[in-house]
Amino acid sequence: MGGETAAAAMANGRVEPEGLFRVTVIGSGNWGSVAAKLIASNTAKQSVFHDEVRMWVYEETLPNGRKLSETINQENENVKYLPGIKLGGNVVADPDLVNAAKEANMLVFVTPHQFVEGICKRLVGNIRPDAEAISLIKGMEVKMEGPCMISKLISEMLSINCCVLMGANIANEA
Repeated sequence: MGGETAAAAMANGRVEPEGLFRVTVIGSGNWGSVAAKLIASNTAKQSVFHDEVRMWVYEETLPNGRKLSETINQENENVKYLPGIKLGGNVVADPDLVNAAKEANMLVFVTPHQFVEGICKRLVGNIRPDAEAISLIKGMEVKMEGPCMISKLISEMLSINCCVLMGANIANEA
């Protein structure tokens, strides 16, 4: 069953939809879009994950007047931050942070570090109690008490576990 998709496992009666792990990527810049593409590709191959990977998009209006989230969903591409790269049909851009995150078991944070505290404030009380986080964020928050690691900030503000993944410096190199 390891390589079977979640949809196939459900169709064969081996997995109930409510038992599948859901992943949300919080951030949709260059690195966030690459992360969403890789996560979506891998979760689609595993029967324990829901096929859909949500990606929270800070809504922007593109020069052509279209909304970034709508363009990502229609073209399956982040034309502003990762042009020319298809994200995968199971990536769903959502401009509503709470809606994007509320059902996720796994929250993957990929935003500029200076926005994490504000994002977490909006998520408090709006995520699953069993959710866990992964931070792909570089940098740290400097507070009056001193420097604070982003993973610690996420963990303390949301009362969830948070681990860190480090890798390529430039998303296009991933």
